[in-house]
Amino acid sequence: MRLSAPQVGVLSFLLAVAAGAALLSLPVSSASGSSLPFVDALFMAVSAVSITGLSVIEPGSDLSLFGQVVLLLLIKAGGLGVVTLGVLIALATGRRVGLRARLGSSLAHSPMKVGGTVRLLRNVFLFITTMEVFAAVLLYVRFLEFEVKNPVYMAVFHAVSAFNHAGLSLFPGSLERFRGDPVIVLGLGALIVLSGLGFVVIFELLGRLREARVRQALTLHSRLVLMMSLGLVVFGAMSFAVLEWSNPATLADLPTGEKLTASIFQGVSPRSAGFSTVDIGALLPGTQLIVMLLMFVGGSPGSVAGGIKTTTLAIVLFSIWQLARGYRELDVFGRRVETALIMKAAAICTSGVLVIGGTATLLTLTDPGLDTTA
Repeated sequence: MRLSAPQVGVLSFLLAVAAGAALLSLPVSSASGSSLPFVDALFMAVSAVSITGLSVIEPGSDLSLFGQVVLLLLIKAGGLGVVTLGVLIALATGRRVGLRARLGSSLAHSPMKVGGTVRLLRNVFLFITTMEVFAAVLLYVRFLEFEVKNPVYMAVFHAVSAFNHAGLSLFPGSLERFRGDPVIVLGLGALIVLSGLGFVVIFELLGRLREARVRQALTLHSRLVLMMSLGLVVFGAMSFAVLEWSNPATLADLPTGEKLTASIFQGVSPRSAGFSTVDIGALLPGTQLIVMLLMFVGGSPGSVAGGIKTTTLAIVLFSIWQLARGYRELDVFGRRVETALIMKAAAICTSGVLVIGGTATLLTLTDPGLDTTA
């Protein structure tokens, strides 16, 4: 039976999760030497491969070095894409890459065309590796100042976790220990923003710089991504600072510099990255709502980030604005957007709201710990 490209992607995801859960449930993966409960191992495997940032254990203390390396490999596989990783392995071993594999990886990075996928994947792999190495070196230098144990390993783990938007940290309290260091906080924030733009946008910008075509107008996709990404970063940082500035449980007692860096980072991190420099559970209700909105949007198409995507939000917002002004057709930067694309964006947003609302309702009914009236 021949499988379609989406089916191959789903099957690859399930196989990676199953393998990861099996390895994490082994005694050798636990710091205590006793096996993790399988449900916890399964949750961590799903979280790592789907790069959600959620955790039911403390990876830094509950997992052994072997378990942490397994978690790191699952993060890497999830960020790069299981199907894409398979294509890269095939290339490295000299195997022929068929149309089905090309189509599968094309869905993850450049859904609009299949041609040139192999070259795109090579560039993606080289770019990711370069950025992760650069981030690891930066973190290593700063971790030496903080006398972090095993600074090389810790730098590599957090560089990979940050670039792939996994949000899993080996430090208790995530990155709260380093919120006073602007190099670590803003450096990781910039890395998260960059990896959330999508490789199509990144390569277009790099191509313009290389060919000295900086003044030439960017494609509509890239303009929407850059506009929305900048807007969301500014909105998130300003909202966090305004709402939490006087909150004694988060920013109130911090120096002004730490308040600003923490606000900027927390304006970036919720959009799929998962790291934190303050106690998220202590945020005010209004701030929690802003964080949830940022998580719902996520990153851009072709990036490692999740969410409904920045371009989807842009189309929905443009549609609302122009419909309210009486426009019969949607025009974005002088380009007419097809009705089918508008309907698709609206369907994605609606589906996301329904899924989240339904899941939240089930959780409140089945988990007594979520009963806010108790």
